[in-house]
Amino acid sequence: FVITGTPATVRFISVQTNGFGGAGTRIFSTRKAIATAKRVLPDGSLQDAELHGTTTESFVNGFAVFSDLTLYNVGTFNLIFTSTEYGVSIRDEFRGTKVRANAFQTLSVLRHPGNATAAVSLSSQVQVELLDAYSNRLTCEYGECPSSLFGYPSSVERRGWSLAPQSDLVVTARVQALGASAEEGASDTCTARSADPDCGCGDHVAFSSRGMGVFECISVGAAAPAYVLSLSAGASVVHTHPFTIKPGKL
Repeated sequence: FVITGTPATVRFISVQTNGFGGAGTRIFSTRKAIATAKRVLPDGSLQDAELHGTTTESFVNGFAVFSDLTLYNVGTFNLIFTSTEYGVSIRDEFRGTKVRANAFQTLSVLRHPGNATAAVSLSSQVQVELLDAYSNRLTCEYGECPSSLFGYPSSVERRGWSLAPQSDLVVTARVQALGASAEEGASDTCTARSADPDCGCGDHVAFSSRGMGVFECISVGAAAPAYVLSLSAGASVVHTHPFTIKPGKL
């Protein structure tokens, strides 16, 4: 029972197939092959994974061909093929299938801004992540990153770590009054809604690292009941939850 090629092909080796017409004659078989997947975690343990596509195929001339198996999550996976007929089961694995993030598709806000006083930095750092169309963060390739800047997961062999393409895109944050257009919201960023000089003025830029951007210092000069941050990278634009800017001390 072996697995070869792409698309995945499963072939029987020395397995009896019942039929008519005399010993060794193969005329029909009800045997089917079933494909499943396990995700290999950093500590080497296995976790059930969702495998998409046609996961059950019939054998034809001793072969079962899987032409559309798809994994939507990044990581390392083992593909498992099993078949049972008349109480006889066989099983084989294709280990180490790696899935990487697809192209950048959208931003997602991980941490929204908190309320603040005029000209004082917002009460919580704003964090965004870069995602592909299947909600995978564009972090290290295949989702495999060092556990720290200098260390590696203890039970996984040392790899040549590399970042996923587009994981270092620039993310821009623009303060915008709720209900205002992008042009209206940007027209007086450095006047009526001027930023704290220590936080800069105008649009704020964060260089994403491992698919995540952090804005550490954003302030708004003019008190108002409802602002949002307009966050953009590439063609993707998202908005944070509204936040309030209270007047500062006299």
